Amino acid sequence: MIPCDRKYLGDPGRTRYGKTHTALGLGLLEGREGNQFVPDGLATRAEAAVALLRLWKVLQ
Repeated sequence: MIPCDRKYLGDPGRTRYGKTHTALGLGLLEGREGNQFVPDGLATRAEAAVALLRLWKVLQ
């Protein structure tokens, strides 16, 4: 598992383990404005594009 020391206001503890934690640790995902993390929220088209670009860079 990739270490992640980020704490978000909307995070009910789910980022401690699993795929979300790994994505945060790799820098693929980041919180929203105001230090918010919304794991059940909808991503905008721009947020999805940025996450895919970051994943592509990690895989190269």
